Amino acid sequence: MADITNVLNDIRAHASLDYQRAIPAAVNENLEEIADSVMSSVQLQNDYVAALVNRISASRFTSRMFKNPYQKFIKGTNRFGDTIEEIYVNMANAHEYNPSIAENEVYKREIPDINAVFHRRNSKVFYKNTIQYDALYASFLSDNGMRSLIGRIVDAMYSAANRDIFYCTKKLMNVYAPYYYKVTVPAATAANADQIVTTIKGISNMLEFPSDLYNSFGVENFTEKPRQVLILRADVAAVLDVNSLAKAFNLQYADFIAGTYVTVDTFGNGLDNMLGLLVDDEFFQIYTNLEKFTENYNGQGLYWQYFLHRWMTYSVSPFSNAIAFVTGELTAPTAITITPDAPNVPQGGNQQFTATVTPSAAQQSVHWEITGQKNGGTYITATGLLHVDSEESATTITVTAKCPSAQTITNTATVTVS
Repeated sequence: MADITNVLNDIRAHASLDYQRAIPAAVNENLEEIADSVMSSVQLQNDYVAALVNRISASRFTSRMFKNPYQKFIKGTNRFGDTIEEIYVNMANAHEYNPSIAENEVYKREIPDINAVFHRRNSKVFYKNTIQYDALYASFLSDNGMRSLIGRIVDAMYSAANRDIFYCTKKLMNVYAPYYYKVTVPAATAANADQIVTTIKGISNMLEFPSDLYNSFGVENFTEKPRQVLILRADVAAVLDVNSLAKAFNLQYADFIAGTYVTVDTFGNGLDNMLGLLVDDEFFQIYTNLEKFTENYNGQGLYWQYFLHRWMTYSVSPFSNAIAFVTGELTAPTAITITPDAPNVPQGGNQQFTATVTPSAAQQSVHWEITGQKNGGTYITATGLLHVDSEESATTITVTAKCPSAQTITNTATVTVS
């Protein structure tokens, strides 16, 4: 019974002052006395369970609680508001030094290429469990009773919450698939293993150099090896030599397993040909907005209702590099449709453009450019938002959308400046 007495004393140490005054330190001889005292007061019962869940269970009896393998992708907690703004400032342009024109351009504006996206809270769920009077009383008398109580509260609700974050993270990998930069690899067999590892290593090396190819918004970005995360399908990982993969990322095996490498059982419907993902560690934009454990006592039924509320933001960064390794032939883009294709935009106004790549199985990312503007304050962002400067003197501006994977596939929209 030593374990149960230690737990009860830990609970007492972290409970309220009223609980500590009313409940003595636990020894084997006074367990029933403690049980009767706690069960005589609803307030003491609530103090007992709150301390048990918050302080004790996580370290003592949760070995069977499901641990989300993608916990590392959660960026932290955002309790203020339901929206997180992500801002990316593209690299500045270089200019040739020419003192003869400096006096004319010294005050000419050059607007930084600033892009922003908003990640909004999109999950508000709670988990509920009921604890009967006899189950709470039994937790004072034996290790099994304590384990049973914690199992009902922690293993049931917290495991479910962790499981759902796991599922939602996988869902993000699936729904963003049209925007990955795709690289072909052979089928995952022992004979092809070295070739797959070599391909992954080559892309990993390329990500360390600035490029606008590997992220969906076409900003110039790079990802050093310590910030790269490799996600492999579990059956593919079984074929590849993990030690060789670790060397590809210039890491020791233990460091590679701990930080850079995770597996997934499946990437979901329609992605049977995807063997793995290589992403920037900022790619997943997952935040905990609220995690709160509450309880209510039903005096008529002699039971407690326990609730775990967890609100989350699930999103990805379109500025971050993300490469999918796939088998089979890639679907080549054949055309781009821009909407709108001939808008009127006033000086000082904005216009949001969208692009659809045909066929739908092709990579949907496009890069935006403008020509014809005469003022440095007129620009288009990586998200397709055109801003026309309030002093823009051009009467027409051409907006171009271009496929990063097939530079010859383009389309244009003509903007009339009013």
